[in-house]
Amino acid sequence: MIDLKNKFTGFKRKTKDFLVSTALDQRGVAAVEFALIAPVMLIFYFGMVEISLAVDADRNLSHSASLIGDLTAQDEVVTMSMIEDYIYGALAVLDVDEEEAKRVGIELYAFEVTTPDNPDTAVDERVIEETGYAKFGQTLAGGVKFDADTIQDRILTDTSGVVVARMSYEYIPKVTQNAVGTKTFEETFILKPRRSATVSFDNESSNTDPTQRYNINCILDTVDDETVADCSAA
Repeated sequence: MIDLKNKFTGFKRKTKDFLVSTALDQRGVAAVEFALIAPVMLIFYFGMVEISLAVDADRNLSHSASLIGDLTAQDEVVTMSMIEDYIYGALAVLDVDEEEAKRVGIELYAFEVTTPDNPDTAVDERVIEETGYAKFGQTLAGGVKFDADTIQDRILTDTSGVVVARMSYEYIPKVTQNAVGTKTFEETFILKPRRSATVSFDNESSNTDPTQRYNINCILDTVDDETVADCSAA
Protein backbone atom coordinates (compact mmCIF):
# COMPACT_ATOMS: atom_id res chain seq x y z
CA MET A 1 0.00 0.00 0.00
CA ILE A 2 1.43 3.38 -1.03
CA ASP A 3 2.09 5.78 1.84
CA LEU A 4 0.63 8.97 0.27
CA LYS A 5 1.35 11.03 3.35
CA ASN A 6 5.07 10.29 3.29
CA LYS A 7 5.17 10.78 -0.49
CA PHE A 8 3.53 14.19 -0.19
CA THR A 9 5.82 15.21 2.67
CA GLY A 10 8.87 14.19 0.65
CA PHE A 11 7.62 16.14 -2.36
CA LYS A 12 7.11 19.26 -0.24
CA ARG A 13 10.60 18.95 1.23
CA LYS A 14 12.19 18.54 -2.19
CA THR A 15 10.23 21.46 -3.58
CA LYS A 16 11.23 23.66 -0.65
CA ASP A 17 14.88 22.62 -0.99
CA PHE A 18 14.74 23.39 -4.72
CA LEU A 19 13.22 26.84 -4.20
CA VAL A 20 15.71 27.69 -1.45
CA SER A 21 18.69 26.53 -3.47
CA THR A 22 17.44 28.42 -6.51
CA ALA A 23 16.96 31.61 -4.49
CA LEU A 24 20.44 31.32 -3.03
CA ASP A 25 22.10 30.42 -6.36
CA GLN A 26 24.12 33.44 -7.55
CA ARG A 27 25.28 31.90 -10.82
CA GLY A 28 24.36 34.09 -13.83
CA VAL A 29 23.47 37.14 -11.75
CA ALA A 30 26.31 39.19 -13.24
CA ALA A 31 25.18 38.30 -16.77
CA VAL A 32 21.62 39.37 -16.04
CA GLU A 33 22.76 42.59 -14.41
CA PHE A 34 25.05 43.34 -17.35
CA ALA A 35 22.22 42.68 -19.82
CA LEU A 36 20.09 45.23 -17.95
CA ILE A 37 22.79 47.87 -17.51
CA ALA A 38 24.72 47.52 -20.80
CA PRO A 39 22.20 49.35 -23.04
CA VAL A 40 22.13 52.33 -20.67
CA MET A 41 25.92 52.37 -20.43
CA LEU A 42 26.25 52.25 -24.22
CA ILE A 43 23.79 55.12 -24.62
CA PHE A 44 25.79 57.22 -22.16
CA TYR A 45 29.08 56.26 -23.80
CA PHE A 46 28.06 57.08 -27.35
CA GLY A 47 26.29 60.20 -26.10
CA MET A 48 29.49 61.47 -24.45
CA VAL A 49 31.49 60.65 -27.59
CA GLU A 50 29.00 62.60 -29.72
CA ILE A 51 28.99 65.57 -27.37
CA SER A 52 32.80 65.65 -27.37
CA LEU A 53 32.91 65.60 -31.18
CA ALA A 54 30.27 68.34 -31.41
CA VAL A 55 32.08 70.55 -28.89
CA ASP A 56 35.32 70.04 -30.81
CA ALA A 57 33.61 71.02 -34.09
CA ASP A 58 32.13 74.14 -32.50
CA ARG A 59 35.51 75.12 -31.04
CA ASN A 60 37.19 74.65 -34.42
CA LEU A 61 34.52 76.82 -36.03
CA SER A 62 35.24 79.57 -33.50
CA HIS A 63 38.96 79.38 -34.26
CA SER A 64 38.26 79.42 -38.00
CA ALA A 65 36.06 82.52 -37.82
CA SER A 66 38.62 84.28 -35.64
CA LEU A 67 41.42 83.37 -38.05
CA ILE A 68 39.70 84.51 -41.23
CA GLY A 69 38.57 87.74 -39.57
CA ASP A 70 42.05 88.48 -38.25
CA LEU A 71 43.68 87.83 -41.62
CA THR A 72 41.20 90.14 -43.34
CA ALA A 73 41.85 92.88 -40.80
CA GLN A 74 45.60 92.90 -41.47
CA ASP A 75 45.51 94.59 -44.89
CA GLU A 76 44.14 97.87 -46.18
CA VAL A 77 42.96 96.29 -49.44
CA VAL A 78 41.86 92.64 -49.69
CA THR A 79 41.87 90.98 -53.11
CA MET A 80 40.07 87.88 -54.35
CA SER A 81 43.22 85.74 -54.30
CA MET A 82 43.81 86.74 -50.69
CA ILE A 83 40.28 85.73 -49.73
CA GLU A 84 40.78 82.38 -51.47
CA ASP A 85 43.82 81.80 -49.25
CA TYR A 86 41.81 82.84 -46.17
CA ILE A 87 39.15 80.28 -47.08
CA TYR A 88 41.77 77.52 -47.33
CA GLY A 89 43.06 78.48 -43.91
CA ALA A 90 39.60 78.54 -42.35
CA LEU A 91 38.68 75.13 -43.78
CA ALA A 92 42.00 73.68 -42.60
CA VAL A 93 41.42 74.89 -39.04
CA LEU A 94 37.85 73.64 -39.14
CA ASP A 95 39.34 70.27 -40.18
CA VAL A 96 36.77 69.33 -42.81
CA ASP A 97 37.07 67.29 -45.97
CA GLU A 98 35.78 68.25 -49.40
CA GLU A 99 32.26 66.92 -48.74
CA GLU A 100 32.01 68.57 -45.33
CA ALA A 101 33.26 71.87 -46.78
CA LYS A 102 30.00 72.06 -48.75
CA ARG A 103 28.21 72.53 -45.43
CA VAL A 104 30.35 75.52 -44.44
CA GLY A 105 29.29 79.12 -44.89
CA ILE A 106 31.60 82.14 -44.65
CA GLU A 107 30.81 85.86 -44.82
CA LEU A 108 33.32 88.67 -44.55
CA TYR A 109 32.37 92.32 -44.16
CA ALA A 110 34.24 95.61 -43.91
CA PHE A 111 32.44 98.68 -42.58
CA GLU A 112 33.28 102.33 -42.07
CA VAL A 113 31.48 105.42 -40.81
CA THR A 114 31.13 107.92 -43.65
CA THR A 115 29.01 110.53 -41.87
CA PRO A 116 29.79 111.10 -38.20
CA ASP A 117 27.18 112.26 -35.72
CA ASN A 118 26.88 116.00 -35.33
CA PRO A 119 27.05 116.80 -31.60
CA ASP A 120 25.41 120.17 -32.23
CA THR A 121 22.17 118.65 -33.50
CA ALA A 122 19.67 116.23 -32.07
CA VAL A 123 19.50 114.33 -35.34
CA ASP A 124 21.42 111.09 -35.70
CA GLU A 125 23.46 111.67 -38.84
CA ARG A 126 25.76 108.69 -38.46
CA VAL A 127 25.96 106.71 -41.70
CA ILE A 128 27.67 103.32 -41.97
CA GLU A 129 28.71 101.91 -45.33
CA GLU A 130 30.15 98.62 -46.52
CA THR A 131 33.61 98.74 -48.00
CA GLY A 132 33.83 95.00 -48.49
CA TYR A 133 31.61 91.93 -48.69
CA ALA A 134 32.63 88.38 -49.55
CA LYS A 135 30.59 85.21 -49.36
CA PHE A 136 31.51 81.54 -49.56
CA GLY A 137 29.40 78.39 -49.38
CA GLN A 138 26.02 77.98 -47.80
CA THR A 139 23.75 80.89 -46.92
CA LEU A 140 23.99 82.26 -43.38
CA ALA A 141 21.11 83.46 -41.22
CA GLY A 142 18.54 82.65 -43.88
CA GLY A 143 20.13 85.06 -46.32
CA VAL A 144 19.95 88.06 -43.97
CA LYS A 145 23.16 90.08 -44.09
CA PHE A 146 24.91 91.29 -40.98
CA ASP A 147 23.45 94.54 -39.63
CA ALA A 148 26.26 97.03 -38.95
CA ASP A 149 23.92 99.13 -36.80
CA THR A 150 24.19 96.43 -34.13
CA ILE A 151 27.88 97.27 -33.66
CA GLN A 152 28.49 99.55 -30.71
CA ASP A 153 29.57 103.11 -31.48
CA ARG A 154 32.67 102.74 -29.35
CA ILE A 155 33.80 99.86 -31.60
CA LEU A 156 32.81 101.21 -35.02
CA THR A 157 34.04 104.78 -34.59
CA ASP A 158 34.23 107.80 -36.86
CA THR A 159 37.95 107.26 -37.30
CA SER A 160 38.23 103.48 -37.50
CA GLY A 161 36.18 100.85 -39.31
CA VAL A 162 35.67 97.20 -38.47
CA VAL A 163 35.89 93.78 -40.07
CA VAL A 164 33.17 91.23 -39.39
CA ALA A 165 33.67 87.51 -39.96
CA ARG A 166 30.68 85.18 -39.84
CA MET A 167 30.85 81.42 -40.25
CA SER A 168 28.39 78.56 -40.04
CA TYR A 169 28.86 74.81 -40.15
CA GLU A 170 26.13 72.23 -40.54
CA TYR A 171 27.43 69.50 -38.26
CA ILE A 172 26.27 65.94 -38.89
CA PRO A 173 26.73 63.70 -35.83
CA LYS A 174 29.20 60.90 -36.37
CA VAL A 175 27.51 58.33 -34.14
CA THR A 176 23.91 59.35 -33.45
CA GLN A 177 22.96 60.93 -36.77
CA ASN A 178 19.69 59.04 -37.13
CA ALA A 179 18.71 59.79 -33.55
CA VAL A 180 19.45 63.51 -33.18
CA GLY A 181 19.76 64.86 -36.76
CA THR A 182 22.04 67.73 -37.76
CA LYS A 183 23.09 70.82 -35.81
CA THR A 184 24.16 74.14 -37.32
CA PHE A 185 26.89 75.99 -35.44
CA GLU A 186 27.44 79.72 -36.04
CA GLU A 187 30.15 82.16 -34.98
CA THR A 188 30.59 85.92 -35.48
CA PHE A 189 33.74 87.92 -34.81
CA ILE A 190 34.15 91.69 -34.99
CA LEU A 191 37.72 92.97 -35.32
CA LYS A 192 39.43 96.30 -35.75
CA PRO A 193 41.75 96.86 -38.73
CA ARG A 194 45.36 96.16 -37.80
CA ARG A 195 47.35 98.39 -40.17
CA SER A 196 44.89 100.98 -41.46
CA ALA A 197 41.84 102.92 -40.41
CA THR A 198 39.58 100.90 -42.71
CA VAL A 199 39.69 97.80 -44.90
CA SER A 200 38.27 97.59 -48.41
CA PHE A 201 37.80 94.70 -50.84
CA ASP A 202 38.79 94.77 -54.51
CA ASN A 203 37.06 92.33 -56.85
CA GLU A 204 39.09 93.58 -59.82
CA SER A 205 35.91 94.50 -61.64
CA SER A 206 35.89 97.11 -64.40
CA ASN A 207 32.62 98.48 -63.04
CA THR A 208 32.94 102.21 -62.48
CA ASP A 209 30.49 102.13 -59.59
CA PRO A 210 32.68 101.87 -56.47
CA THR A 211 29.89 100.18 -54.53
CA GLN A 212 30.08 97.26 -56.98
CA ARG A 213 33.81 96.80 -56.76
CA TYR A 214 33.89 95.28 -53.28
CA ASN A 215 31.36 92.42 -53.67
CA ILE A 216 33.01 89.02 -53.96
CA ASN A 217 31.45 85.59 -54.29
CA CYS A 218 33.45 82.41 -53.70
CA ILE A 219 32.69 78.75 -54.41
CA LEU A 220 34.43 75.40 -54.36
CA ASP A 221 35.34 74.45 -57.91
CA THR A 222 37.19 71.59 -59.58
CA VAL A 223 40.20 72.55 -61.67
CA ASP A 224 42.41 69.83 -63.18
CA ASP A 225 40.83 67.24 -60.86
CA GLU A 226 41.67 69.39 -57.84
CA THR A 227 39.13 71.11 -55.61
CA VAL A 228 39.93 74.80 -55.21
CA ALA A 229 38.31 77.95 -53.83
CA ASP A 230 37.34 80.19 -56.71
CA CYS A 231 36.35 83.83 -56.08
CA SER A 232 34.82 86.22 -58.58
CA ALA A 233 33.12 89.60 -58.67
CA ALA A 234 29.55 89.35 -57.38
